[in-house]
Amino acid sequence: MQKDFIINDPIHKLMLFRNDESRLVNSIISTPSFQRLRYIKQLGMSYLVYPGANHTRFSHCLGAAYIAKRVIEKLRADQDNDISEKTKLYAISAGLLHDIGHGPFSHIFELDYDGFKFNHEEMGSLLTKRISKEIDEDFQEMILETATFLDKNNMKDNAKDKLSNEAKFVKTLISSQLDTDRMDYLLRDSHFCGVDYGEYDIKWLINGIKYCSKKNIVAMVIPPFLTEVKSRGLGN
Repeated sequence: MQKDFIINDPIHKLMLFRNDESRLVNSIISTPSFQRLRYIKQLGMSYLVYPGANHTRFSHCLGAAYIAKRVIEKLRADQDNDISEKTKLYAISAGLLHDIGHGPFSHIFELDYDGFKFNHEEMGSLLTKRISKEIDEDFQEMILETATFLDKNNMKDNAKDKLSNEAKFVKTLISSQLDTDRMDYLLRDSHFCGVDYGEYDIKWLINGIKYCSKKNIVAMVIPPFLTEVKSRGLGN
């Protein structure tokens, strides 16, 4: 039996992944492409203004994956849906890989380096395809499909219709008005910048998440102040 994978995180405290979750997380984060995120600052050059802002894309991606796991577990606990264990694995993998394509100093690299021909989403899709060849074969097909929807350019025309039901659902969870990416970086960035205007009650928010089975999407009860946070200094 696969050992539990436990991470002591300053934002979410003990992040626990079990069984197939543990195998998946270990398999992905052990790749060189993911390990490089340890050395990429989440907020680029912001540490020059906020000395504590030295946190990385590595910790943020782990946090986003953990929130995705918690959201799926909450939705599965509701009685009126058919969300599968496989969907949870999709969500965890997408949370881990959503920022895999970032270069040095995050978005600054895309804006100021003329020789870089890809944005972080395009590069993320390419690196995710590479990772799919390096991980446990049980997860390779899942990671390949994740690579498809991580790059918005791949979702033109009717491409989204070709995704599996799990992937369509997870795409909404990972990339929407208030997704697991934002749910992590609002807390993480405010914590390490030493400000309080990104803080919110994540347990309360997750409890307000609902699943719309007809549209295969998630809907969230969003506190009004969260829609204003990005304009006040925090962002991804």
